[in-house]
Amino acid sequence: MIYPGEIIDNTYQVCNEIGAGGMGVIYLAIHLRLNKYVVLKKLKNANATLSMLRNEVDVLKSLRHTYLPQVYDFIEHNGDLYTIIDYIEGYDLKYYLDHGIEVTESQLIKWLKQLCEVLSYLHRHQPRILHLDIKPANVIIQTNGDVCLIDFGISMLGNDLLKGISYDYSSPEQYYNACCIDGGQYDALVELDERTDIYSLGATFYEMITRLKPSCLAALQPCLECAQMPVSEPLAKIIDTAVSYDREGRYADALKLHRAIDGMFKLSQKYRQYLTIQIVCSAAACLLIFLGCYLIYSGISNQLKSSFEADYNAYLAAMNRFDTETAVTQAKKLINDAGYRSMMDGDTTAEVYHGLGDVYYEKGDFQNAADCYEKAVQSVTESKNGDIYYRDYAISLIARERYQEAKEVLAQLSARYPDSPAGHLISAHLAFREGDLPKARELAQTALAQGGDSNTRYTAYLLIGDIEADVGDLDAAAVAYQKAISARETALALRKRGSVLMKRGALEHFSSSYDEALATYRTIYDAYMPTDEDVFNLAQCYLLCSDPNGAKKCIEVLEDYVKREPESCRSYILLSIAADSVDDSRAAEYCRKAHSLYVQMPEEERAGIDKESIRQIKTVYKRYLKEEW
Repeated sequence: MIYPGEIIDNTYQVCNEIGAGGMGVIYLAIHLRLNKYVVLKKLKNANATLSMLRNEVDVLKSLRHTYLPQVYDFIEHNGDLYTIIDYIEGYDLKYYLDHGIEVTESQLIKWLKQLCEVLSYLHRHQPRILHLDIKPANVIIQTNGDVCLIDFGISMLGNDLLKGISYDYSSPEQYYNACCIDGGQYDALVELDERTDIYSLGATFYEMITRLKPSCLAALQPCLECAQMPVSEPLAKIIDTAVSYDREGRYADALKLHRAIDGMFKLSQKYRQYLTIQIVCSAAACLLIFLGCYLIYSGISNQLKSSFEADYNAYLAAMNRFDTETAVTQAKKLINDAGYRSMMDGDTTAEVYHGLGDVYYEKGDFQNAADCYEKAVQSVTESKNGDIYYRDYAISLIARERYQEAKEVLAQLSARYPDSPAGHLISAHLAFREGDLPKARELAQTALAQGGDSNTRYTAYLLIGDIEADVGDLDAAAVAYQKAISARETALALRKRGSVLMKRGALEHFSSSYDEALATYRTIYDAYMPTDEDVFNLAQCYLLCSDPNGAKKCIEVLEDYVKREPESCRSYILLSIAADSVDDSRAAEYCRKAHSLYVQMPEEERAGIDKESIRQIKTVYKRYLKEEW
């Protein structure tokens, strides 16, 4: 047993126990380095060896699906074994049942289809993964309304015959196996397959509809289709099929169940009657219908093509003018529209995903960046940029400290693009993260020596700048970042160069460094979407540069900013200092506002304001308001 406050593996601090079941005890914990909640699941599997469990967890760690939690780690503690899994916010379906929460048929259909998608992913995985414990308590409805299938525990890979069962939701064959094992009849066990999960999924939704638990012991389950339940006849028929006592009568796999849901309206009696009438009536007019359909299809096809070209060109234009918000909106429209997807080949799809990944990466959102880069890698066919997609996917994984996965991507890249400098750049990033700076610098220089396009030069020089900044050579870092900007100007490269120039100015007290930094941040301000920190850095540079009108320009920038963010204490501190330097009559007003906002700030936010600015505002405040700050 572990206790609240206990730190496991020097990484996970336990908050409290949040559950227990047939597969183990579950604890909520905080990942101390990442400052995020995770779940520690204590494993109960007396029949499995340590190496078997480790191999199975390694398989689970490789899973990537929107409706599955991420498995991060496998650790031992005081003789017990734990898996580390994403903490998913939301309520499980058992909570919905226990609290009598009404759910519409459209919601049920949405969740059922999403669970079909994730089961299809698990069942098609190599090795095949069976969940074998689908029930309301293991289906969480996330805060965004989507499902998450949890507790896909240990000993469910390949052709395993049994793990723990939930009698109300387990299939008849699972129950039969449990009875055989209890009686010692191991030679009579039934091999489980996809249809076992189909039964449990159907049983879960059977209860969601009826509020009654089905029984796997009943060869004739109470028929939903005959019971006049508050759902449509087709949905009732689908659930009845899923919970068939005879597994030959169930859907063979999750994909077939998903297709049945997509075409469920065709199962209704009214539809079948209507279809018969339509066939008879349309026989005489089939030629006209054919011609009409052809004309309609041609018109729709041309309209869809025009719409796609307009939206695709809008996406490219937004990327070229660095309008990231519009670019993200257009990229998602291209990716999510089924009609558009049918018009994009693999390379075009990869290009859109990669561009979206670049936007997320520059924002520091490495999770979404990695997801988009991975989809670009999966989509690309013959594009000349394929090695870049692999490279950026690996680098985004490295940024998330997922080094082993990055090395696997590196191996895939080396096999597919053996002569690409991208492999050296991935290795350079790995060496940098491992603290081997000379090796990282050497590998980046090797990539540059191999030639490559502007994208390769950009990535290499950006890393070299990071290396030089890390060892404190700010001049060399600024030069490297400038070369990266020359190869491919991005807000990220400009931001990195501006930061080292400001550090150099603070150390050397040269206004020329602030002049250079000012030009860099002004470019971000004018051409990109500046962050709050970009605005504050631009204002600081105006205050410290050699421009005699710098303070007035600082005030202009910050006055424009506080129109959008009127409660920004840091803005009013800088405004007070700038106004004081040019004897602006508004200095007292700025001081009063800055102090009012400061006293309301939480302590952790105050710590984000640099000490020099605090020292200066206290002096200015006393001068204008005749009292201590």
